[in-house]
Amino acid sequence: MKKKSLIILVVLLVILIPTFVLIIGKEKNNMEKPTSTKLENKEPKRGENQGITVNKLEVLYVNPSEAEKILGTSYTNIKRLKGYKLITVNNDVYLYIGLGKKNTGGYDLEVTHLEDNEGILNAEVNVREPKDTDIVTQAITYPHKVLKLSFSPRKVNIKSMNTEDVFEEVVPEGVSQ
Repeated sequence: MKKKSLIILVVLLVILIPTFVLIIGKEKNNMEKPTSTKLENKEPKRGENQGITVNKLEVLYVNPSEAEKILGTSYTNIKRLKGYKLITVNNDVYLYIGLGKKNTGGYDLEVTHLEDNEGILNAEVNVREPKDTDIVTQAITYPHKVLKLSFSPRKVNIKSMNTEDVFEEVVPEGVSQ
């Protein structure tokens, strides 16, 4: 009698345990799914908060020889200046970012973050400076980058993440704003 009861108990456990696991798993999945509500498609009222649209952008560098071909004298006039400049050529928008005159090689900059915040371009850059122990070219350099943008920003903010460098809009000599 004890053997029969034990066998029945084992069979019931083998059948019931997987069933409970499935039921618990389904309940857990249902709990994790977000509920959705239908949003009405209505025009915002005047003065009503509409939210902010921020789009992360891909960083598209243009190499110096291509920049020279595409931007021509605009590039030639600014490639030695510290700061930034937006240049539009044939409806394409380019952003120049430069560190200005450096007395040695070993300097560079990398754009680590680029975003469009409702027409304002926000960029974060890391500036690389040579260490005292680095062997560098003993020549004057003008480290810079040119990026191709997917829109024409109305304002530009560039922030160095690791130095005190400030990037203001540059105006080449002989060019009026």
